[in-house]
Amino acid sequence: MASDVARTVAVISIAGLSWKLLRRYIVNSPLDCVPGPPALSSIIGNIAQLFDMYGWKYHYDIQKQYGSVMKVKGLLGERMLYLYDPKALHHVLVKDQHVYEEGAGFLK
Repeated sequence: MASDVARTVAVISIAGLSWKLLRRYIVNSPLDCVPGPPALSSIIGNIAQLFDMYGWKYHYDIQKQYGSVMKVKGLLGERMLYLYDPKALHHVLVKDQHVYEEGAGFLK
């Protein structure tokens, strides 16, 4: 009986994790229409470039190439919106903050 429960929990966990990873490639996102730089790799995305100690040149280059609003890739291909525009930041963080989903990392 205990092995059946453990097996069921394992199957549900694997199915949930698989769906979460595959959903990024199957389901369209509004961010798919937003241009952005190519990911460095499918595992770490653009994270290494964005948070590099000497990454200011990278930030400057992508802002010049893609403008003030762009899509970057996070860990395991997660789509993230990257904003430089003060008006857009005001819209997201102050004016209409109830419309936008806040990730767990944002709330900490």
